Amino acid sequence: MITKYFKAATVRIPPVGHSAKLGRLFLANLPPKQRSQIDVKFQLLEPGSENSELKVVFSNDQVVSVPLNTASSREMVEMFDRQSRQLQIQDSISM
Repeated sequence: MITKYFKAATVRIPPVGHSAKLGRLFLANLPPKQRSQIDVKFQLLEPGSENSELKVVFSNDQVVSVPLNTASSREMVEMFDRQSRQLQIQDSISM
């Protein structure tokens, strides 16, 4: 997962379940240096909540939101990488 262009992340998950696992995996995959540079907001929901989500704000202020109760880890990574690659291409063109 390309995290260079992440500006902020909001993780809202219940304490247990599939969506909680995806949220924890996302947080674990952030490199330590990026964790200090990204504004990470974490909210623990009531057990059984259906509105678990992961929002990432990129450096161009575009927001990508993933509903964690329906997405897989592969889909989540692909969504973030797609936007990161677009920003990477824009950076290489502007240099």
